[in-house]
Amino acid sequence: SRGHMRGDYYDVIMFWNYVSSDAANSMIITNTALAMLQQRVASSSNAWGARLTVRNSGCGGYSYDLSYAESPNLNDVVYHNILVVDMLSSEYLEDAKMDWVVDKLNEEFRITNNKESGRCGCGESFYI
Repeated sequence: SRGHMRGDYYDVIMFWNYVSSDAANSMIITNTALAMLQQRVASSSNAWGARLTVRNSGCGGYSYDLSYAESPNLNDVVYHNILVVDMLSSEYLEDAKMDWVVDKLNEEFRITNNKESGRCGCGESFYI
C-alpha cells in the first residue's frame, strides 16, 4: 500500500538525516503550522508531504518556496514525517521558525528567520 511504502522510505530517510533533522539548531515548526501542513497534504491526492526551499529570486536575493513533495530525496532533512528541506536550504533555515499565521482575512505559512538581514520593498524576498 502507499502508506506502507511511505513508512519504509521514511525510515531510510530518517536514518540518513537523523542528526540533522533533530539537531538543536534545526528549524522549529509550530504545532499550528504542523497541523495545517498535515491538513493540506491530506487534501492532495498525490503528495507525500511538503517541500520548503530557499531560492534565489526577487529583488532581495532569496525567497521561500513551499510546495507539495512526491517523496523525499536522500539528501533531504525530514521534519515530522511531512516536511522536507534540501541540505542547501537547511543551512539558511537553521534556527528559523515556521508558523501558520491568521491576520484578519490573510492566512499564510510564515517563516521567521534570524539570518535575514532585511526584506525588499515589496516584501516578497529577503537579504542574508
